[in-house]
Formats: sequence, C-alpha cells, structure tokens
Amino acid sequence: MISQCTTCSTYLACSACNTNYYLSPGLTSCLACSVSINNCLSCTSSSNCTGCLTGYYATSSTTCVPCDSSTTNCQYCAANGTCTQCVVTYYLSGLTCSSCTMTGCFNCTSPAACVSCNVGYYLNAASTCIPCPDTNCVNCSSASVCNQCTTEFTLNAAKSGCICQSGWVVTGYCTTVLGCTTVAKVNNVSTCLFCDSVNNFIISGTTCICKTGYKLSNKQCVVYCGDGLTVSP
Repeated sequence: MISQCTTCSTYLACSACNTNYYLSPGLTSCLACSVSINNCLSCTSSSNCTGCLTGYYATSSTTCVPCDSSTTNCQYCAANGTCTQCVVTYYLSGLTCSSCTMTGCFNCTSPAACVSCNVGYYLNAASTCIPCPDTNCVNCSSASVCNQCTTEFTLNAAKSGCICQSGWVVTGYCTTVLGCTTVAKVNNVSTCLFCDSVNNFIISGTTCICKTGYKLSNKQCVVYCGDGLTVSP
C-alpha cells in the first residue's frame, strides 16, 4: 500500500495521489508538495507548483513567497504581493483585511454585506444575519423555518421551532430527570439544579429522588409504609 495514493495500477505502482501530493518519478510513492517546494500547496512535480499555501504567492514554478507582510489575515495575493482575498471572517478593504463585525455574521464581503451567518442565525435578503425564531434552533432558513435543533430538542410538526424530544420535559431546558424543575447548562450539558419539593422530590447529585418516607410509584413519590405497601395519594 502506497501512502497518500488514491489510484494504483498495481500494489507497488501508483497512478494518482491525494491533493497536495505528487507522484514520484518511479510511481512508487506520493511526495508532499510543501516538502519539495517550500510553502507550496499543490503541484504536479517537484519543479512545478500550481498553488501556494495561504498567505503566499508564486514568483516562479518553484518559488512561493509571503504576501505583503503589512496585510494580516490575507489568504490570496497577486503577483506583486498585494492581497486579493482575505481569510474567512475578514473582508478586503482596499489593500487590508478587516474583520466582519456585523451581528451574527460569519463571513462577509463588506461591512454591510454578510454572505454566511453564525449558528443560530439566518441570512436575509438584505445580507444581514437575523436570529433564528427559536433560541434552541441552531440552523434556520427564515423567520418561520427551522432546520435543526440543539441536542435535547426536536423539530415541531410545522418545522417552525423546537420542542422537547419524546419523554423529555420542559424546565427551561429539556431534561429526562423525573421530578426536576430547574435545569441549567453546565459544560454544555443539561444538569438538574432543583427538584419538585412540593411533590416530595429532592436533589441527589444531578438527579431527583423521593425524600425519606416516600417511594417512587408510577412516576410519583408516594408515602411508603415500610412493609412494602404504599398509600394511595
């Protein structure tokens, strides 16, 4: 097996390599472009670079040099070193790269034109990012259409918002902890904080149990007689 080889004619002969690699003269190995030509991303041989790494441009088929050092966050530049495209989350303003600062915007082409939004936002016709209508929706395409919910939730029938998954209950967040009344996110995990004391539940670690003298029966804490019997509520 030849490392980085995508197509081979025999066990020891490769005919095509993965991106950023090229075939050795004997077709027995795939060599990294960046090793043969400094800062080269893609090539056809050790003497023909077809694309440089981010922040570099080609001055010849075997040389990649840095873009103008005065332009930080530049992804591609012209032959004279001036920036032509910035890295994601930045846009080209003259010869410099400026950060996309519009609310909810992930990538933009100008201070007022967003092209993609962060999780929980959707892009409207005015190229601005609007929060999804449901705070538990992480992917939406309009004010009335949710495509994906957070882990504990699932889409409602109209696909306009998120509801707790079957068997889960709403307490600010969804939870499977019976008797829990208050849930908070701890390290991005729903954790029970308080239990339903009115119905004789008490907190035990991150779950709820029946308090002393009570026993769980049909999802309720009922008086426990001590002889194995329970008193009907």
